Amino acid sequence: LTNIIGQCAGAKRSDREKEYLIYALKMGGILLLLLSVGVVGFARPLSGLFLRSEDVAGIVAGYFLIVGAGYVLNTVTNCFLGALNGLGRPFKSMMLMVFYYILVRMPLAWILNHAGWGLDGIWTAVLISHIVASIAAFYAGYTEIRKEAGASAIID
Repeated sequence: LTNIIGQCAGAKRSDREKEYLIYALKMGGILLLLLSVGVVGFARPLSGLFLRSEDVAGIVAGYFLIVGAGYVLNTVTNCFLGALNGLGRPFKSMMLMVFYYILVRMPLAWILNHAGWGLDGIWTAVLISHIVASIAAFYAGYTEIRKEAGASAIID
């Protein structure tokens, strides 16, 4: 997506930028939704492919149950960060990643873990950071694409 958006931006085809971004969001969202349902539904059997401990399988299953919902949102984040990179705004993309990994996920994981949530708190912090990241990336990407398109709406 980054390369395609960059080519469209270079060709001054903001209409195509929008089309490719929307297509990537739809296809990525559908694919990750299907994969997430599969991984969450079969978390224990899948973990059994890699390990033999029932206790660890329970931890893996708990992780996927909590974090699995955020995988679709991660698609949104990655599409908009890819669009920012393609538009020549890699610093903005990098700062968004710093924001949600270092300023949201890590402190929240520490807080929830020490508040007695344990591993579930860490997994919940990951999910919350996916939510925050998708909102921030959408806003930043939407803003840049609107500028690129001359303030026309991204999703009609």
